[in-house]
Amino acid sequence: MSRFLAKVIFTLIFVFEAKAQLTIVVNKIPENTPVTSNIYLAGTMNNWNPGNVLYVLNKDSLGTYRFTFTPPLGIVKFKFTRGSWIQWKDRTRRIHC
Repeated sequence: MSRFLAKVIFTLIFVFEAKAQLTIVVNKIPENTPVTSNIYLAGTMNNWNPGNVLYVLNKDSLGTYRFTFTPPLGIVKFKFTRGSWIQWKDRTRRIHC
């Protein structure tokens, strides 16, 4: 019986440790953004690294940018960059996960 209980507890812990994914969708960027620019996500989930290649938004054929990731639990803050802090839009976003 205790072996069965241990399996149930392990299963419950495993299930509750699962995390949700978050998708960021950007429909419009500033008009002065060069067409060839990459748009990055910098925030609490990547130690505010403005040029982290793992956080580049993907641009589709219609010009919409998307990025899906598994955020840490808690509040996630982020900003969009073009790969550095030299030019960035000061609009910090907060999402509670």
